[in-house]
Amino acid sequence: MIFNLGHNLVLAGKNKRFAVNLEKLETIAYLFTLAAVAGLVCHKIGLPPLIGFLIAGFSYNSLGLNPPKEVYLLSDLGIALLLFFVGLKLDLKSLLKIEILSLSLFNIIANSLFVALGLLLIGSLFLKDQNLPIESIALLSIALSLSSTVFAVKVLDNKGDLISVHGKLIIGILIIQDVIAAVLLAITEAKFPEQTAFLILLLVPAKFVIYKILDHIGHDELLVLFGLLLALVLGYAFFNFTGVKGELGALVVGALVANHPKSGEMSQALFSLKEFLLIGFFLTIGINSDLSIQNILAGSLLCLFLIPRGLLYFFSSNYIKFRSRTSLFTSITLTTYSEFSLIVVSIGYTQGLLSVDWLTITAVAVSLSFLITTPLEKNSENIYERIHKYLRTIEHKETKENQIKDLHMKHVKALVIGMGRIGSGAYEELQNSFKQNEILSIEHDEKKVLSHKSEKKNVILADANDLDFWSNLNEKTVEVIILAMPKHHSNIEAAKQIKNLNLDCQIYAVARFDEEVEELQSLGVTAFHIYTEAGVGLARQTYKT
Repeated sequence: MIFNLGHNLVLAGKNKRFAVNLEKLETIAYLFTLAAVAGLVCHKIGLPPLIGFLIAGFSYNSLGLNPPKEVYLLSDLGIALLLFFVGLKLDLKSLLKIEILSLSLFNIIANSLFVALGLLLIGSLFLKDQNLPIESIALLSIALSLSSTVFAVKVLDNKGDLISVHGKLIIGILIIQDVIAAVLLAITEAKFPEQTAFLILLLVPAKFVIYKILDHIGHDELLVLFGLLLALVLGYAFFNFTGVKGELGALVVGALVANHPKSGEMSQALFSLKEFLLIGFFLTIGINSDLSIQNILAGSLLCLFLIPRGLLYFFSSNYIKFRSRTSLFTSITLTTYSEFSLIVVSIGYTQGLLSVDWLTITAVAVSLSFLITTPLEKNSENIYERIHKYLRTIEHKETKENQIKDLHMKHVKALVIGMGRIGSGAYEELQNSFKQNEILSIEHDEKKVLSHKSEKKNVILADANDLDFWSNLNEKTVEVIILAMPKHHSNIEAAKQIKNLNLDCQIYAVARFDEEVEELQSLGVTAFHIYTEAGVGLARQTYKT
């Protein structure tokens, strides 16, 4: 009987735990469903999905519901993985370039001063009962001087501009900002390292072991698992054990393996997981926020400082002799407030340095900055086209960038734009119909240009999306243009420039989706579906053999 009673009690305990866990799972499912719907709506209207995640959190809070603690765990994991990713991107050689360092530090200092004035104004207008101490103002000012890495990388990747001049400049500035943010996170808690902190030095000899494991780890789920172990165990947990901020540990370990050949593959393998976990972070921001009218107004007022922010980036870039086009695109992309701002302010809130009002104000400001910047980013080429004549008047005669002036194409009949696999194949096929000096290819990846030149191909370094490149086409003898850039957006922009020139030639391009084919055709381009054509080519080759 006693045994049966004990057995029943155990079963009851198990059933109770099961019921509690099921309830938590259902709550998480509802919360993420709300996030999915809000994110999808934002995506459909051309806004970053993270705005939808914040809105989902705000909505959940307004319903008076209490989220399970597991959501906060997801948030912490997302932050750790984000910093691990920052570490994987660290390239000390590029970061030590004087133009990147100077632009980063100058704009952080200048923007911090502007924001500090704004914070004092907002505090006096909307939060009269809250007197911010100097350290809180400093924390908020530096946090809000950062730009969004997630927004910038997404935009540059979609446009195929990650390896462009402005893309490299933007990424370099963002990495330095992220490092500063990581250091800021580490000191926010005012937590001194334990006596065991010296154990961190063991990472130096451990690097050899880590690299050996990576050499033999493979390319599948083991690579994902090992990446998680590096970020969360060796980085986050180990540094926490030594009394050092865990987030900083994730950054350091990421930087430790940044030079390994598999670092890029690891970042790609973990990308989706990192993005998913960060949803938890944005949800918690909204859940913890008090979305009152005064906080919305305060966040909106804070967005007025995006104007001097953008101007500072433009004129500082122009001052150190970047082209006006590069300066304009850099300023537009870096105008946004950063998701890192939310992380820093969130930790400041947990440490009692800031009230929940400032968490909400920052969330509103970050969201609105994305709303403002997204249409500007989408139309950046059109903006430059409209005002480039005015911008060129303040541009230095000699810039840091290689510009093609008076591009003569007297003998060129075929132009290949983009020298990836498709462009290279097209170039080789055109050699059967044209002489060597009658074919010219355009590529904006310097490494690819050097590689093709070593093979005696007629390749020049240029950006086909650059209005100034097309304005330098003095000759109009081209018969065929092949658009072979990897990003559809890039091919569309080049097609628009060609259409404006009224060139009497045939234009060809490939696309991955039917709607892309239709968009190219609307611009007078003969477009081919890449997968359909691959199938046709395969069948023809099979028939020949």
